[in-house]
Amino acid sequence: MNTLQTIIGALVVIALLYVAFIVGAVIIRILFGLLAIIVAGFLVRRLVVRSTDRSP
Repeated sequence: MNTLQTIIGALVVIALLYVAFIVGAVIIRILFGLLAIIVAGFLVRRLVVRSTDRSP
């Protein structure tokens, strides 16, 4: 019984770590995507401001 409980416990811990790793990777991808969108928005605004400033 003890060995069975330790095996089950190890499998549960591995499963939890695997799920946490997947969730963390998804959250990191979402955060990087939002950061890229924000940076792209700022760059586009700067380019638009520069083009409008150059044109009379």
